[in-house]
Amino acid sequence: ARAAEQRGEIRVRTRVTADNDVVEQAVTAFAKRDGGHVVFVSNSYEPVVERLSDRHPHLRFTIIDSAIDRPNTEAIQFREDEA
Repeated sequence: ARAAEQRGEIRVRTRVTADNDVVEQAVTAFAKRDGGHVVFVSNSYEPVVERLSDRHPHLRFTIIDSAIDRPNTEAIQFREDEA
């Protein structure tokens, strides 16, 4: 992971699920293995991102369509007509 980062490569893994427990388990495993940046696309993940960002301050999180205020979290909101 670090070598790829030094070469300017970006590794992307995708997981789609509506089960917040599965999401938390996957991100926790990712945090132990690689670390990095996790992106969520839906405000339905807001409670999960809040818990995970507190538990994993070394990770960066982005959540789209939310207003979470955490030091390691970027929240992106769109106006209703932009969504």
